[in-house]
Amino acid sequence: MFLSYTVSNYKSIKEPVTLSFIADKGSEFADTNTFPIDKNGAKGLKSLFLFGANASGKSNILESFYAFNVALRYGSYLGPTNGDTQEYWNVTPYLFDDDYRRKPTIFDVEVSIAEFKYLYHLELTQEKLVCEELYRYDGKRKKRIFTVSEKGITFGTSVKKEEKEHLSKIASWTNNKTFLAAIAREKQKVLTEYNVVYYDLINILYIKYPQYTVSRAITAGYIGNVSNKKKVISMLRNADSCINDVIVTEDKTSKIGYDIKFEYLIKGKKEYINYNMESDGNRKLFDLAAILLVALESGLDTLLIIDELDNNLHPCIIDDLVDNYMQAKGHRQLLTSMHYTGLMNSLRRDQIVLVEKDKKELTTTVATMADFTGVRKDLDKEKAYLKGIFGATPFTSFDFNVKGGK
Repeated sequence: MFLSYTVSNYKSIKEPVTLSFIADKGSEFADTNTFPIDKNGAKGLKSLFLFGANASGKSNILESFYAFNVALRYGSYLGPTNGDTQEYWNVTPYLFDDDYRRKPTIFDVEVSIAEFKYLYHLELTQEKLVCEELYRYDGKRKKRIFTVSEKGITFGTSVKKEEKEHLSKIASWTNNKTFLAAIAREKQKVLTEYNVVYYDLINILYIKYPQYTVSRAITAGYIGNVSNKKKVISMLRNADSCINDVIVTEDKTSKIGYDIKFEYLIKGKKEYINYNMESDGNRKLFDLAAILLVALESGLDTLLIIDELDNNLHPCIIDDLVDNYMQAKGHRQLLTSMHYTGLMNSLRRDQIVLVEKDKKELTTTVATMADFTGVRKDLDKEKAYLKGIFGATPFTSFDFNVKGGK
């Protein structure tokens, strides 16, 4: 379960930006929008929603999760960078400052696993892994488990001798991948704790708008199972789509390897519409279906990240999707960006993340609505946000009466 995420020096993000999934002490929607995370009464947030003007950096924040996930899972890539073909890490530093181009992108991720809390720290440039660290919390104090850098590997005092021996052997041949991923691939019983941390950290499902090709292919393959197909069709029908069936056949000429048709009953007769002819809303629901269902049905505490969830979907569908996801059992979490503000009054103030763009440096900053003092519990959050009280809204000044030509 994710507790917090911090990233710095990534695209429009210059200084550290932190998203916290730990609920504040407010009682607002505590029963529906939070879940307990420890014996001391602390609660975690089931979801976070990013709101802000266009080009404020919402997508970059979400994309940085993907960059972190890819780096942790797969390590560096063999591909072109700076005109040459070489190994590189898939991170992009803040580009409008010469010093920051040379600095590493930094990720700090806190997760809660059973009764333990961990902090994973990762520093990367496109050329190399600069530093990797893992800590375990003992109360409020964090104790180092390991640090990997160009100087080698060092262990904390809590690491047992047997663990050190295994870890040192792995470190001796680890190259072009994170140390934690290398440990996980060994699957040794003595290193079980490291494996658990690794799989919790990579348990992210990421969907970027408008590049839904991958998730479309996943859904097309997912409904090859009869039971899964019924679930997808049920989800489409619940959105009042009138779709009777979905026909998927293999097609090697297609980008995704499948041909998709939607079946309708028109006066008792079956009629078919090709995927490309279908409405944008129905196509998006189909593309999202498998990943949503897998996230909800898996036994894992998944973090589902969707860029622009509201795009092409009716507000009633968005409300219902979010409501059902937050009602799901377990510690599943949702992180999404959107412009649909109608959801705000059913959210806690600490769930509403306000993303701003500094116009001088084009850097991204964030705050939550809970960071503002003097906000009444009965405040109409949507109305106040649209009035610009909390910022993170565009200052528009369109003028279509400008004279042009001769």
